[in-house]
Amino acid sequence: MKDYIEETALSFLPMKIKDSVTKCSGLYKTSISEIRLRAGCPVFITLGNKNVNCGITATSTDIDNTVRILCGNSLYSH
Repeated sequence: MKDYIEETALSFLPMKIKDSVTKCSGLYKTSISEIRLRAGCPVFITLGNKNVNCGITATSTDIDNTVRILCGNSLYSH
């Protein structure tokens, strides 16, 4: 079940961030409990009690695109 939830959450991310998060989380046996995106800052994931830097920086465009995908391009209705 957790794999399905992680895959669903990852499907909302831009491909370059999704690939980085997937690669980073694959180094650990723990499920992702949090993905942090901040414009101009490194992408971090929380795996158990560890905060892990995924080695990629999120841009404002990445965040805009993620929000649009999450809202189905209808931000005003959410």
